[in-house]
Order: sequence, then structure tokens, then C-alpha cells
Amino acid sequence: MDVVNSSTTENFNVSQTYRDNHGRKNYQFRKWSSWLRMFFKELSGITNYQHFHIEADAPGIIKVKCSIDDKEKTYFLLKEKTFQFDERPKKPQCFTSKGLSAERQWYLYDKIRLHIPSEMDKDMTAPKPKVTKPKKKKKNNANELKNNES
Repeated sequence: MDVVNSSTTENFNVSQTYRDNHGRKNYQFRKWSSWLRMFFKELSGITNYQHFHIEADAPGIIKVKCSIDDKEKTYFLLKEKTFQFDERPKKPQCFTSKGLSAERQWYLYDKIRLHIPSEMDKDMTAPKPKVTKPKKKKKNNANELKNNES
């Protein structure tokens, strides 16, 4: 939340959190990618775009730009041109997040943390894991023997 909220000087970005009726953080994880693929085509090169424009009265149409000064490109993403959601479609089933594996936590701490300039940001992005560091898997000794025989 802090990263998003402090990402602009004029407070243009405001994080949105989800809380249950008791004020506790309650996130619901769903497999949206497979659900969305039932209705929409993939937007090729989506990571190249920084600006997205959609309108409620133009379902399936998205306008994108790589930068603010670029010419807008328009794409039609619905798989069927005449498709309409006649009623609210059933959402994909919720699942529980397993969180980051021990390997991933230690990777972030060992390899990524050193590239983060601010100490506060380091602790938010890649804190020291509270789990034991997994031992590295040994390489296949058969390959070593084979190489030594050559």
C-alpha cells in the first residue's frame, strides 16, 4: 500500500485494499486468466503498453498507447463480435494463496534486495525471510563423472 500511495507526488495513485466486515484484510485469489480466455482474445505485446483506455459503453474495445505521446491503437478483444453478458457470469472459484516459497523468499533477499536503494523499501520488498534457507540441490554427479572420463 505504501509503495502505491507514495508513488506520485500529487497522490494520484491510491491503493485499494479489501477488508471483510470485521476490518480484517481478506483477499480472494481467483484464476482470472483461464476465465477471461473463455470470452476474450489475448492482447499481444501487452507489456509494451503503458496507457489503457476502456469504456463501459464499448465492451470488448480497448485503446492502448506505449507512451503518452504515441498514437492510440484500438483493438477488439471479444472472441465473438456479437457476444454480450446477458447476465452476470459466474466468477472463477476462489483459492487460497500459498504465499512465496522459501526458495523465492531467499532469492528476493539474496539477489534482489541489494539493488533496492532505500532501506525502508528493502524491508518492504525483500525482507529477511523467517524461514530456514533451503539447501542448494547438488548437481548430477553422473554428468561430472562423464566429463572427467573424457
